[in-house]
Amino acid sequence: MVVDFANSKTKLNLMKAFAGESQARERYSIAASFAGEKEIYIVQKVFLEIADQEKEHGEIFYEFLRQFSGQSIKFDADYPVDLFDSVLEYLKKSAKNETDEYEDIYDKFGKIAADEGFSDISNKFFGIAKIEKTHSEKFSKLAKLVESNELFKSNNGKAKWTCMKCGNVYEGTNVPEFCPVCGHARGYFVRNDICL
Repeated sequence: MVVDFANSKTKLNLMKAFAGESQARERYSIAASFAGEKEIYIVQKVFLEIADQEKEHGEIFYEFLRQFSGQSIKFDADYPVDLFDSVLEYLKKSAKNETDEYEDIYDKFGKIAADEGFSDISNKFFGIAKIEKTHSEKFSKLAKLVESNELFKSNNGKAKWTCMKCGNVYEGTNVPEFCPVCGHARGYFVRNDICL
């Protein structure tokens, strides 16, 4: 069934998705700042990287609404308030939010767009849902390492870490307080086995 775009659910869903991606970007920027304050720079980097990707997603959704430029689109939606006192909580909640997007929200929006005859938009919803799944996986991996206190040490023998600043690869059971090559703090090391 082909629906008039101006009166479609897809139009509203695009606006909801744009707003959702925009606020997710800001939430992740706030989480990145918090991780930076705690000197966990790999977590900060991941939050900033994903924030940039959310911006791109928002732009993709927003571009579909170009014909409504200069108008307002009224819609109703719920968005989370995520302000925590620990990096672990930011990571866990971010993983959950990304899971909600790919399992529920964008899957539903993609099906609605397809039913209304907007295959290009449907494909974007499904494609971005796959990306949101990878975001959830990254946040989950980091959360597990933080929770098990293995972000900068290995409980299972030697591991390899790479300094994000200079590229130095360190092998051992505990990352040193400072990179022996460039002198940056241990928070710049990322475990090679987590493939972020």
